[in-house]
Amino acid sequence: MASPHSNCSIEKGCPRCGKTLSLSEFAHRSGKRRHSYESWCTPCRSRSNRERQNALSPALKLLRAAYMAAWRRARTPEQRRQKNAAELKRRRRKRAGETTEEKERRREQYRLADRKRSERQTPKEYKKYRDRHRQYELTYSRTHREDVYARQAARRVLVRGSLTVETITLSEIAKRDSFRCQICRRTLKMDATGRFKPTLDHIVPVSLGGAHNYENLQLAHLSCNAKRGQGRIPAQLRIA
Repeated sequence: MASPHSNCSIEKGCPRCGKTLSLSEFAHRSGKRRHSYESWCTPCRSRSNRERQNALSPALKLLRAAYMAAWRRARTPEQRRQKNAAELKRRRRKRAGETTEEKERRREQYRLADRKRSERQTPKEYKKYRDRHRQYELTYSRTHREDVYARQAARRVLVRGSLTVETITLSEIAKRDSFRCQICRRTLKMDATGRFKPTLDHIVPVSLGGAHNYENLQLAHLSCNAKRGQGRIPAQLRIA
């Protein structure tokens, strides 16, 4: 059942900063009052938490860090993963109704926090974080190759100015076209590399007003797609 406050057009005033913001800027209360919202907006609550953390004595900070380390040791990796997954679901539900301006404001806050964190890091800590992040991206791109390719293709088409963009995986088009190149009509291997690598070809080129959707895409070798260019083969301008 949808919450009666899920509409982001409803606004609420924050007594700390004096601004009137959308309800998506306010966190839900916990416990029995979880169906209501906090009095302060999320940026003000975060600012207040930082001020309270900075006001703590060094001894209390060490005590809190020791408590958190003991808490992590007492939980199994599976319990920590479940807690992180629950927190991620909560954040996704909160972001589902965000407007474009609210998303951009949140991303700007993330960029600012990341910039401040990188300024506090030593060169050794920065290198460790950078290497770990690069390793994660490399592992993800290898295990989710089709999803990464589909997002990259949709982004390239969107940058070129196409109004119709759908996220379509290579395997969907390959199954529809029976794993056959639609330009040279030869059987295509999905694990091929080099000039025989499978690619998505736009029947009506994007530069000529074609859309990036299921009907306007076909399977093609990399070399066949490059040779064809912007509709050089008239027979390929059919809608298959």
